[in-house]
Amino acid sequence: MTKKIIKPGRGRPAGRIQDTQLQMRASAEFLKSIDDWRDKQPDNPPRAEAVRRLIERGLAAETLGKSIKPPRKRS
Repeated sequence: MTKKIIKPGRGRPAGRIQDTQLQMRASAEFLKSIDDWRDKQPDNPPRAEAVRRLIERGLAAETLGKSIKPPRKRS
């Protein structure tokens, strides 16, 4: 008896609406802080999903009136 191998379909997963691509540059330190955060999550999301979640949290905190330190100025 031969096993039937099922390959996942090509393309993006169904059910996710992502219509605009966002590109940005980030330092190695910044990416490490994101990777450290995502490693602590129970589902260990991909980096792009981690960035989305962190942005959503920041925006939600801002709308709740929590004080957020502004990013430090780069010289």
